[in-house]
Amino acid sequence: MISVQRVKGKMPILYSSAIALQLAKPCQKTAIELATLINEHFFQAAIAQNLPGNPPLASVSFGLRNFTVKLEPSGWLYFELIPQGLADWLQCMTYHSTPQLQQSVEGVRQELSPVVAPQKSSKVNQGHIFDPFAVQYAHARCCSLLRLAREQGLLAEESVYINSLTSSAIAAPRNPWLNSQSELRLVHPAEQSLIFALIDTVDELQSLLAAAIALPLDPRGHCMVERLVAALAKAFLSFYDACRFWGDVQQSDQALVQARLGLVLATQPLLQVLIQEALGLVAPTEL
Repeated sequence: MISVQRVKGKMPILYSSAIALQLAKPCQKTAIELATLINEHFFQAAIAQNLPGNPPLASVSFGLRNFTVKLEPSGWLYFELIPQGLADWLQCMTYHSTPQLQQSVEGVRQELSPVVAPQKSSKVNQGHIFDPFAVQYAHARCCSLLRLAREQGLLAEESVYINSLTSSAIAAPRNPWLNSQSELRLVHPAEQSLIFALIDTVDELQSLLAAAIALPLDPRGHCMVERLVAALAKAFLSFYDACRFWGDVQQSDQALVQARLGLVLATQPLLQVLIQEALGLVAPTEL
C-alpha cells in the first residue's frame, strides 16, 4: 500500500507520496528510478484492466480509473483525481451512508467507548473547544434543505434518508456534477471548500480507524473526531450562507442547483453518523 497525503489548496484534488524517496536506499535505486517504475506499473495496470476478457482489479479499480500519476525529478509522486473521478466519488456519497462508512464510524466509536462524549461545550486538548450545538445546527439545516427540495420536486422522495441510515439505500438520480466540457460545475470557493471537507473527513476517518486497530485510542482520538465534525459543519454552513438554491438561480441554472443539493445529500449522512455514532449525541432534523 502506498501512503499518500492530500495536498491542501485549490482544485484539482491532488495527493502526494514520498514512497520512492523512502524506499530508495533499501532498494539501492535513486528516488526518480523508483518513482518511474511505480508510474510505469500504474500505467500498465490501467491498460491491463481495460483489456477485453481481463477481470477488473477490484482493489485498485477506482484509482486506476480516476487518477492520473505525475512524478517530479526529486522522486515525489502526485496522484491527481480527474473531474470524472471526483464526480463518481461525490455521487457515491449521495447514496447515503454506505455500509463501509458506517463500519468505519462504528469501529472508531467502539475504540472511543471508554471516553464519555461531552454533552456541552468543553475544553479539550490544547485549547480545543467543541460546540455540539454548531454541528447539530448544521445537520438540522441539511435536513431542512432536503425536505424543502423534496417538497418542490427537486429530489425524489425515496432518495432522501433522514434518520434512516440503516435502511437500504435507493440510488438517487445522478447529479450533474460536470458541465458539458466535463469540468466540475461547482467552482464557487465555498462549494469547493465543502468538497475538500468531505474528502478530508472520509480520509481521516479511515486513518483514525487504522490507528484504532493498531492500538487503543486515548481521549485525543475523541478530540480528533470532534475536530473532524466541527470542520465539516463549518464548511457546510459557509456553503449554505454563500450559495443559493432557490429564486433566480433555480430559474437560470437548475443543473447548478441539483449539484449543490448533491453536496447537501453527501454532507447530511456523514454529519449524522459522526454526531450520533461516533460522539453519541443527538442529530436533530429540525431546530
